Amino acid sequence: MESIYLVAFITGLFSFLSPCIIPMLTVYFTLITGLSLDELKSNNIQSDMKRHVIINTLLFIAAFTLIFTLMGGVAGAIGNILKTKMRYFNLIGGIFVIILALRMMGLIRLSFLNKFNLRNKISIDNIPTGYKYLSTFLVGVFFAIVCSHCIGATLYSMLILTGASTTNGSLVMLFFSFGLAIPYFLVGLAFHRVVPIIERLGKHQKKLQIFMGLILIVFGVLMITNEFTILTKLLNRLIPFRLPYSM
Repeated sequence: MESIYLVAFITGLFSFLSPCIIPMLTVYFTLITGLSLDELKSNNIQSDMKRHVIINTLLFIAAFTLIFTLMGGVAGAIGNILKTKMRYFNLIGGIFVIILALRMMGLIRLSFLNKFNLRNKISIDNIPTGYKYLSTFLVGVFFAIVCSHCIGATLYSMLILTGASTTNGSLVMLFFSFGLAIPYFLVGLAFHRVVPIIERLGKHQKKLQIFMGLILIVFGVLMITNEFTILTKLLNRLIPFRLPYSM
């Protein structure tokens, strides 16, 4: 079942291109580094300042990775409890994944999901600034809990797939977090070079959303028809590695 880890990784990677992630990049990086936008965009950023940016970026990544991994563990545990009813779980889960995919593609609106948006209940201004590294970690936690609606379609879909699979839920979401972490790390590594590239990709955001939506629809259909093994068998042929033990 290594294929589901690849699916999770790629899904995390594409999640970075969600509509509200890119506009918030400058906000998050100025928050976690304490540097101005001009300083982050500077070509002459000093080595000690660059080290500071990288350390804080890694702490930010560690925070949302921790939260998403814990969420995966919970989803996996729920799946184990419901394993005798897995056929119904796959049916309901598959339908929900398709609905989320249609929302991602802009074909339907799900206003009830706004209830899961805690932005109005928890303010980023409440995060303490007196403790440099703790503040950075808390911003990462804030991102994972409060702003997860930004990547809701991919995040919730992966949690549903995690619950419906027999794999280790925490590990699946760890791979999802790795996929999401790579773009963030690259931005932290070379902010002034990477941001213009991401902004250019943003012009094709609608096409990327449609592409990801179509992939999620395929996932949903395979879950509903209980044929998800078709995808896993295909991907198992493409993966050049095997984990040392079965999850």
